[in-house]
Amino acid sequence: MRKKLIVLAAAVLVVAVSAVATSLAYFTSTADVANTFTVGNVEIKLDEAPVTKTGDKWTADENADRVTANEYKKIYPGAVLPKDPVVTNTGSYDAYVRVKVTINQASEWKSSIGANADLTSIFTFGDDFAATWKLAETEIDSVKNTVTYTYNYIKDEGILKGAVANSDGTTTEANTGALFTKVTVPAKFDNKEMEAIADFKIDIKAEAIQTAGFDSQLAAFNALTTQLSA
Repeated sequence: MRKKLIVLAAAVLVVAVSAVATSLAYFTSTADVANTFTVGNVEIKLDEAPVTKTGDKWTADENADRVTANEYKKIYPGAVLPKDPVVTNTGSYDAYVRVKVTINQASEWKSSIGANADLTSIFTFGDDFAATWKLAETEIDSVKNTVTYTYNYIKDEGILKGAVANSDGTTTEANTGALFTKVTVPAKFDNKEMEAIADFKIDIKAEAIQTAGFDSQLAAFNALTTQLSA
């Protein structure tokens, strides 16, 4: 979903955003099941409200079925793009959750808004962000030209409760709430700066691991990182 920039009277941009949820279960049993990610029922989903554009404005439909990606066409300086990634625990096990947000063309962004710029400045976080999420790591990949921000879910001791089956046949599923609610293209960008980020893309990935068997969220995430890099 990557698009070329079209420069007319004003710069325009296509932002392609993907949301990918990864469900993982850490296993520490015998050697024949090492690196297995299917123990128990650890399952999450990552989605967001669908977005539509009317004129030069984008709006999110909070009442519609949620989606795993939105595409924003003909972006311009100052454009405000609704985006509300939410992680839901659909499995039966309590889980620790983290979300990784990767922005591509990092050097072009930094050239436009400042070499020491924090690219998260383009996001609008909710009022309860500090009580719900913690920025755990910022990773710069000069080869891929990306910046990745890792956010740990910290509300309720960082535990996202497992799904509960109700007596009426319904299921209650806990979610994190939105990591952020909007993406804003800096209003000061000119045609040259918009062209520099012509293939702007945000990738969002959620990862989960069961709480059982770990003394802390840190220990669980360390184990998860080890498994993913094995």
